[in-house]
Amino acid sequence: MHSLERIAISSTFFEDPNSLNKVPCPSIYDPAEKYISSIIPAYNEEHRLPEALSETLDYQKQRSATDKSFTYEV
Repeated sequence: MHSLERIAISSTFFEDPNSLNKVPCPSIYDPAEKYISSIIPAYNEEHRLPEALSETLDYQKQRSATDKSFTYEV
């Protein structure tokens, strides 16, 4: 059985691009920070990508405006 508490000493870090500080990598057992993460495939999609991305962002912005618990990232 796994503990849901983070191990105090972790050797896996990444550098936060905003602060340049060393940050521990998240654990699979950490609570989610976003309601949904959208992955947009872009290989050979130059004709469909602009409209698909626009529709996706419009929906997510509209939903997050009406439902404050709906958070997203693209």
